[in-house]
Amino acid sequence: MTAPLKVKARGHGLRGDALRFLGAGCLNTLITYVIYQILLFVLTPSLAYSCTWVIGILFVALFYPSKVFGRSNPSGRLKLLVAGVYAVSYLIGLATIMMLNAWYGIPRFSIIIALFLTTCFNFFVMRYVSGLKFL
Repeated sequence: MTAPLKVKARGHGLRGDALRFLGAGCLNTLITYVIYQILLFVLTPSLAYSCTWVIGILFVALFYPSKVFGRSNPSGRLKLLVAGVYAVSYLIGLATIMMLNAWYGIPRFSIIIALFLTTCFNFFVMRYVSGLKFL
C-alpha cells in the first residue's frame, strides 16, 4: 500500500493553480513552438511535431508537479503519471482535429477547439493526479 499523496500548502487554491498552469503552459508552448520551427529545417512536419510533443511532455513531467501544483519533491511515479496525462491529451487533441476536419473541413479552427478541450482536460486531471481536489 502506498502512502497518501502529501500536498504542500500554498494557499492559492484553484485560482492560483489555474494561473500558474496557464503561465507554465504559455512558456511550454513558446519553447516547443521555437523547437518545432527549428526542427522543420531538418525533419518533416509530422516528425517535428512528434519530437516537440515528446520535449513538451518531458518539460511538463519535470516542471508541473512542483512548480504548478505545489508538490514538494515529486516522486518518479507522479512524473510518469503526468507524462501519461499529457500523452493521452496528445491523442485527444489529435482525434479532435482529425474528427473536426473530417466532419466540417475546418483545419484552421479545429486547433482552437482542440487546445480548449486539452487544456481543460490537462488542468483538471493534473490537479487530480497531483493529489488536489478537482475544484
